[in-house]
Amino acid sequence: IENKMQQDELIFEEEDGSFSLRIMKTFDRRHLVLTCSAKESTELHYIDLERSKDIEESVSEQLVCISKRLDKLCYRATSCAGYWLIQTNNMGDTPNLSLKACRVGEEKDPSSWLDVVNTENETPEVMFTGGDGRSLDGVTIFSPPDENNDAPLAYGVVSGREEGIPRIWILEFAE
Repeated sequence: IENKMQQDELIFEEEDGSFSLRIMKTFDRRHLVLTCSAKESTELHYIDLERSKDIEESVSEQLVCISKRLDKLCYRATSCAGYWLIQTNNMGDTPNLSLKACRVGEEKDPSSWLDVVNTENETPEVMFTGGDGRSLDGVTIFSPPDENNDAPLAYGVVSGREEGIPRIWILEFAE
């Protein structure tokens, strides 16, 4: 067995033993996301996999933080059509998760995250506020086949509950 340790690069190290560390690829396969999480705090970092092929800097220098860990801020994110879809507990201020979005590259902190709004109705409505009426369990992103030019750029399948009843919502994301 060849020793390649000198060629390997440590890209991230979690020094707080109360945090776990996971790594995953986003549904659109564009980003590699490192998630550091504890019971009441989360911090996500990502690498743009398409950009990383074209640059010379080390992988660790390419890591971008979506939001530094803050006490009571828990969140998870996936990328879709140039945006982050972020499920967050709003710093513990709401009983359920809310669904926020921001452009990739503009994610600096939770104040830059905007509510995901349903614009199909006459009066636009925030989809998931984190309030009691509607809860958010998860978001799965997928893209339609390229053959249909009229199709949305991507879809989000959102699972949760409304007034206690399990529900599934389909969100369409266009440019």
